[in-house]
This record gives sequence, C-alpha cells and structure tokens, in this order.
Amino acid sequence: MLIRIILIICIFIFKINAVPVDSEFNYCDGLNKALGFYKAQRAGIVDPTSEYPWQHEITTKYDSYANNKTNKYGNGFLSKGYFDAGDYLKITFPLAFSMTTLSWSFLEFEENIKFCNLTESYLSTIKWGVDWLMAAHPEPNVIYAQCGREIDHLSWSRADQIYNNSVTGPRNCSLIVDKKNPSSDIAFEMVATMAATSIVFEEFDEEYSRQCRKHADELWDFGIRYPGIYYNPMYPSNVSKDEQVWAAAWMYLMYGPEYSFYRGFFDHGKISHDDLFYNKWSHVFSWNNKMSAACILIAKNFNIYVDEANYLIHSWDTKINKTKDGLFFLDEWGNARYSMGGSFLEAVWNSNKNQTAKTTNTNFAQHQINIILGNNSNHHSYVSMYGFKGAKVTLNIHHRSSHSPPNGTDLKFHNILSPPNNKYPIVGALLPGPIDRNDLYFEERSRYEMNEPALDYNAVFVGVLSSLINSNSKPVQPIPSLTLSFDNDDYYRDPFENNDYDNNNNNNNNNNNNNNNNNNNNNNNNNNNNNNNNGQITSSTNTTSTDNNKDDEEESLENYLPKPPIFKDPFDLEIDDDDDDDLYNEDKDEDDEDDEDQSNQEDSSNSNVVKQKFYSSSNKSTIINYSTTIFSILILILLI
Repeated sequence: MLIRIILIICIFIFKINAVPVDSEFNYCDGLNKALGFYKAQRAGIVDPTSEYPWQHEITTKYDSYANNKTNKYGNGFLSKGYFDAGDYLKITFPLAFSMTTLSWSFLEFEENIKFCNLTESYLSTIKWGVDWLMAAHPEPNVIYAQCGREIDHLSWSRADQIYNNSVTGPRNCSLIVDKKNPSSDIAFEMVATMAATSIVFEEFDEEYSRQCRKHADELWDFGIRYPGIYYNPMYPSNVSKDEQVWAAAWMYLMYGPEYSFYRGFFDHGKISHDDLFYNKWSHVFSWNNKMSAACILIAKNFNIYVDEANYLIHSWDTKINKTKDGLFFLDEWGNARYSMGGSFLEAVWNSNKNQTAKTTNTNFAQHQINIILGNNSNHHSYVSMYGFKGAKVTLNIHHRSSHSPPNGTDLKFHNILSPPNNKYPIVGALLPGPIDRNDLYFEERSRYEMNEPALDYNAVFVGVLSSLINSNSKPVQPIPSLTLSFDNDDYYRDPFENNDYDNNNNNNNNNNNNNNNNNNNNNNNNNNNNNNNNGQITSSTNTTSTDNNKDDEEESLENYLPKPPIFKDPFDLEIDDDDDDDLYNEDKDEDDEDDEDQSNQEDSSNSNVVKQKFYSSSNKSTIINYSTTIFSILILILLI
C-alpha cells in the first residue's frame, strides 16, 4: 500500500512539474523582452528600420485635435503614443495607469534596471507614452480621452488600413473630457502619471521633469474643480476616490512635506477599511483600482497605514482564490494581470527601500511568475513567444498587427481565421492566461480573454521582472529603437508656445503655495481658452466633434451615460454568411481571389516557418506530456 501511495505521488508531481522552474533564467532578458512589447505597440511612423513594418507604413495625420491641426511634419498632434491592446485604439485612462506603474517600478528598482543595461530603454518606454499624454492635455481643462471608436475596435484589419477606412469611416479623437463633461478619475490618474514621471526624470532631464510638474498641477486643479466619472464602454469607471488618493500621494511625494495640502487627501482616516478589504476587487491593482497601491505607496514613504499595508499583502497571500496550479484567480478574463498586479505590490513592499514596520514575510511574486513563465500543468508560458526552457509558447495572440490579415478590414471577423498563423511574432507580451480555476488555457487567436495582450498587463509584469533581478541575471543588449534618440522637437511642444508655457508654469508654482490663488489663476486660464473649450464630447460613432450645437451635444451625452460594461472584442465567433449583409461582400472577382489565395499561401508559408522555428521543441514536449498523462492513467488503473 505504501509503495502505491509513493508511486501515485511521484506520478502526480512529475505530471504537474513537467516544465521545471528554470534556475538559470535571466530576468534581465525577460525584462528586455517585456519592454519590447511596448515597442510593438508604438503608433505613428516610428522608425524605417523597425522590425515591425506596419510602424513605418501607416498614415498618422488623422489622430489630432478637434480642429485637425497638424505639426510641421503634417502629422496630427496625437499621432504617436501607444495602441492599447490587440487593436488600434489609444485610450488615455489605461495608458496613464501603465506609465504611472512603469515609473513607480523604475523608482523602486532603478539599480536592477541599470544593472541590466536597460535604463535608456526603460526611460524611452515611459517617455513615449507620457509625451502622448501631454499632447492629450493641450489646455488646462481639456483631455483627449480616446482616439479611435468602438467600430474601429470591432473590426479586424492591418495597421495600414485603420485611417480613413471605407468600412469603418474616418478615424478621429472625438472623446473629449472638459468642464462640461468632466472626468476627475482620468484627470487624477494623469496627475499620478505626471508626478511619478517628474520624479523619475529629475536626475535625467530637468526640463522634461518641469513639464511633467506643470501638467500635474493643471490636471490636479481640473480634477478638483470639476468632479465627474469617466464614461467609456470599454473601460468603465465607477468612482474616483482611489484615483484622488493615489494622485495626492504622488503630488506629495513630488513636492515634499512643505506642500501639506496634498497630505490632507490621504492622511489618517482617509482610507477606510472597506476601501481596502470590502471584497476581492479592493485588493486589486489595475487600471480601475488604485487604492491598494496607494496604501502601499503611502505606507512606504510616509509611514501611514502600515498595519493596513501589511495585512493587505498577507490577504493576497492567504485569502485570494487560486487555480489548481496556484495562480491567483480573480476573473475569467485577463486574470494574469491581476496575479502580476498583486505580485508587484508585494515586490514593492518587500523591496530593500522599505524602511517601514514591515511584518509580512511572503515571496509569492516569485511563485506567481514561475507559473506565468511555464511552471504549470499546461506546460505553457502565458507570455507570448517566451518562457522557461521546455515550455510551450503562444504565437497566435489576439493582435491585429501581429496577425496581419491580408483581406482588408472585416467587421465580421472572417479575417481572424486566415492566415492560420500570425505573420509577425511579438515576444514578451503578458497574456491573460487561464480562464477558470482549473487552469483552462489554450492557444487560439479568437479567444481574446486568453490571448489578447494590453499595455496595463505588461506594466505590472515589467514591475515584477524588475524586482527579480538576481545573481543569475546578466546584462543584455537593449532591443533596437528603444532609445531616447527620437526627434526632440516633439509634437506636444507646439501647444505650449501658444499658451505661454513659462508664465503658466510660474503661475502654477505659485498656485501650489496658495489654493485660493490657484483657483483664481486657473479661472483666468479657463477664460483665455474659452473659445476652445466648448464642452465637446461626441459619440464614438460620430465622425467629427460637435461645436455648439445643443441638440448634437445632448445626443452625444446620452451615448455616454452609465452602461453595463462592454468588454474588449465582444464579437460573435460564429461566422454568419448571410447573403444580404452589406458590410461584408463575399462576391469577388476571380483575379482578386487568385491574388488573395497567393497572398494567403505566402503569409501562411512565412508564418509556418516561424511557427516551426519556435515550436519545434514545444511540439516534442507536448507529445511527451500527452504520453506521460496516458502512461500515468494506466499505472493508476493497475495500482487500483
């Protein structure tokens, strides 16, 4: 009987840990690959030498302000930035969260990043995103919250087809936050971004740090004076208290103790027990949940809420549900981001910069990332094209540019199936991972809830990787083009010339000393810019912004009243072949069909070469794993 028990235990262990933890894994290389994902997400004409051809082929001029103003290169002021996920939308709220998180990680683990020879790449990643956020804040009380519309998101196309498309209509940046349509949650998240980035760049670029402070001051005033909630069906928000506390902590950290005004927003008693422990989502650190992170930040830097911070980390370790493999499980969609978010909080709390009364003794960040990189029962890494030795990896992520469908824009997602393999592999993107507590996961492009990466996912992933640099880590050569060498005459500087940047900056510095003067100065700024602030917010289905037309404004406001969340890519995977559908015409000329067939064959051939290259070892591993499973079942039957 004892022998049977030992055999069963051995078989079980062998099956679960078929992909062992790679003790020689180079976390510097992992960090380099994770930063590389942001390179793939860069919008606009990036670099003619880029390994991603769509970045030097697409037109950029349509991503601009309501007046369609362009810079001296003929591109819109919002033409750069990052695409949000596996689509072509630029969304300010999650982008700001991602840049705040990357900046926080840099402040905590700067020495590790420097050891890896990745400082310049890291700063370039932050700057590319923050540059766009500055451009999205052209006036004190105006924020451009999104470029692209829901119909853009619901199509499957190549990057060179996203502008002025005959199917989706002209692209624009028509979701605008202003005094008449306020959003204090997005304003405060941008405050946190600008303040954190200002601290980061203080030792590298004082002028850029000063620009970040200016934006932080104006955005703080905007958020305080015009409260409101951000209504976006793809990224719905519910409250702004967490963003306000989060922003105040970063402002206080940026300016120092003499600015006690900011401390009043997060001092003792401002964060309640329910704010942190009401339910599982209170623990989460994500684009829509910042209170747990604010607690850690405040406890570490100001010695407030230390007991709460200790208990928060302890709760992550003991109270959050886990899958059978041990991965934190909070939701069936995008779960790996929550695992990495909690792990990042623990990594920050356990970092050697923590001088507070830390009582927890956990190391779940290492365990969680081991599962992510392949040490799981699926023998599969949940990072695209990357993981532990022997782990299967995913090529066919839910990512339009990576897939590069040849047949043009398609609102019915026929193109999502052809070619069968993604043409341009993207390495280092954290994927959503398992969708249930039984660790169900498989590679399928159409399953966005398993396989679509996003900016916010990789932000916390980068943070955890930055914390794990160890004696086995070795410095790496940064991925090409991830440098600070792009044109310093950035598109976002033009608006400051019109707004008297230096005078406004001096006014804002004085404003921080006196809150009443702050309000008065900003009232003057609002009056000066009144002609441009007409409360324009339009439905994502409109092609241009409204002016002063009251009826149009009321109609657009109705479209942004609170609605049930509409998650990314809520499309029907069943292909509908109705003949009367005028959005997708299946009748094509024979010549076009021949060209498409040839293109499909070429794309499929190229992708198969890539697939074979990356999967050669993984296929062998899969055969071995299935054989082991069958063998284990037979042994168990014999033993019983």
